[in-house]
Amino acid sequence: MIDIVPLIYEKLLNAKFFNGVLIFKEAKADESAIIKVENKQQAHKCMTENELSYKVIGAAIEVHRTLGVGLLESAYESALLYELQQLGLDVKTQVFLSTIYKGIKIDKAYKVDMIVENKLIIENKAVRELHSIDYFQTNTYLKLTGLKLALLINFNSPLLKDGIHRIVNKL
Repeated sequence: MIDIVPLIYEKLLNAKFFNGVLIFKEAKADESAIIKVENKQQAHKCMTENELSYKVIGAAIEVHRTLGVGLLESAYESALLYELQQLGLDVKTQVFLSTIYKGIKIDKAYKVDMIVENKLIIENKAVRELHSIDYFQTNTYLKLTGLKLALLINFNSPLLKDGIHRIVNKL
């Protein structure tokens, strides 16, 4: 395991791996700092929600650029999963979660499309337009999981940047 001071965490976004070594520029000096890590997943654990969302948005743009519009949501989800795994991110898909209602546990109360690094929810859509219920649903997922950030992505937008929406819970 690595132990890096919080100041260096923000530098991991632009870090590069070379033979299992993480190399990045430190803000206060022009010298490269080198930290030995076991694998990419270790470095991703240090990333903030915002840094993760940056990587996810880049992967979503690549999927949209390659596949275009008009496919089913499942096609985009599979392609996005592939891209995120290529980045070394830990991604869970179609995650059933439970909730508590007045002391009673309700199993499979909701299903989240994707959870990245246990920090970021991705809700994928392939619809003509998003409706308020899509935003409310994603916000509810954030509240029930206690996570801080979600991306609601509509792959059926001609320009993907118009189809990406950040939903925040106490970030």
